[in-house]
Amino acid sequence: MAQWQLQEAKTRFSEVIEEAHTKGPQIITRHGAERAVLLSIGDYRSLVSDKPNLIEYLLGGHKVAAFDIGPNHDDNNNQTGGTQMPIENQTRGQLTALERAQMLQADEDYRRDQLAMSSATGIETIIKEARELFHGIEQRAKSINDQGLLKIRYGTDFGELNATKNTVVTDGYVGLDISWNQRFANSLKDSYLAVREFNGNLFVPGESRGDIHFQWPSQIRETKYFPHLSRTRVYGWKQENGEQFLSSSDLAEKVVIQFLDLVDAHRKANWERV
Repeated sequence: MAQWQLQEAKTRFSEVIEEAHTKGPQIITRHGAERAVLLSIGDYRSLVSDKPNLIEYLLGGHKVAAFDIGPNHDDNNNQTGGTQMPIENQTRGQLTALERAQMLQADEDYRRDQLAMSSATGIETIIKEARELFHGIEQRAKSINDQGLLKIRYGTDFGELNATKNTVVTDGYVGLDISWNQRFANSLKDSYLAVREFNGNLFVPGESRGDIHFQWPSQIRETKYFPHLSRTRVYGWKQENGEQFLSSSDLAEKVVIQFLDLVDAHRKANWERV
């Protein structure tokens, strides 16, 4: 089951609900400890359908006086005359036909909206999300610099006619290159967002290369993300072979933390060589 930290679950509650509906129960944690589970209404009804409430049974069920308890009663006696305990409706708590039909329609609407991502309007929205992602990365890098915590160089090349638009963050020793790759202006075919980690200095868009000591960088790894539409109709991203939906703001946060982890690994390696 997926886990959500309490604060994250609060800010992304609609997404947590959607994940519970499509993926199953979602665990809510607080200070690392599991505190609650969010269930879809279908899972909840299935859970309670075969578990009658004891109080309701005692207060509303058949009383002893309602049964014909004779001297000759026997478990194998099929004679009529005794009152039998009614059998609980096995479908109690399950989806109704109308609810199931509504779910089918909702799924059909969602698939139709997913197809619309490849329309001119959909592609325009995705490019806007990529721009928002790059801006979010730069804003977080700037905040870190403003606090005097690191000296991060960063910059973005978002030329409208570029097949590849990218932003770079580096401290001169390691860096990330985040690029939106779209081969065809009117199609999402083979389009993806790449986050590449590098050892070595990276050129930042807009910098004069003559002012920078350059060491040819070596790529460590690449992570791909693809445009995705949540069931709440929010555009965002999903990692290749992943399940979690990420808004552009969420991914910007994740990418900058990934960069900081890379900086940390590089510094630790240097200390080990001392």
